[in-house]
Amino acid sequence: MGMSSVAHRTTSRRNGWTWPPHPFQVIAWIVIVYLATFFYLTTAPSLVPPLEYANYAVFSVVFVVHLIVHLLACSINPADDEVIRKMGRGVKEVAAFDRSRHRHVIENFHCYICEVDVSMRSKHCSACNKCVAVFDHHCKWLNNCVGRRNYRLFLATLVSAVAGSLWISIFCLVEFITYFTDKSSGDVLVAYQGKLSAR
Repeated sequence: MGMSSVAHRTTSRRNGWTWPPHPFQVIAWIVIVYLATFFYLTTAPSLVPPLEYANYAVFSVVFVVHLIVHLLACSINPADDEVIRKMGRGVKEVAAFDRSRHRHVIENFHCYICEVDVSMRSKHCSACNKCVAVFDHHCKWLNNCVGRRNYRLFLATLVSAVAGSLWISIFCLVEFITYFTDKSSGDVLVAYQGKLSAR
């Protein structure tokens, strides 16, 4: 099958919100909404008031931080400076790569698809169809490339997601254990506190 039969995309993705969304991105947002709903409607309310309020406060801070950094990591265009300048001039089309003329997409710091000179650590992402400054990888969960402009936001997204997941897991484990151990005192679970006060 020759190169002429391969479909050529004529445009590049601007950021993680450029259509179409990746299935992993959709899954990530469904999981975020599910875990937050699960936490706010089941995990936190089942604890006695001092623990309940502290649980709400800590998780809410982690959740809001995660939402902000996740949205920013998706929204930032991580492209090389020259690519962004070209996009700013309203040029949306990208060239087809001609393998008969060039061995690599980028040669001598010039991208033959983006048709601009790029910085030394820029690489052309085939998923986004643009050169990304200090390219790290294309994240399917963000539906965006990770590079110089959003690398710290990407790391913050990972750290806050892990922190929120650990927080929920720890309190689910606490509630599971206290389901068996808190029956006589009612110090942790609201359900047992209500039963003891009714006696």
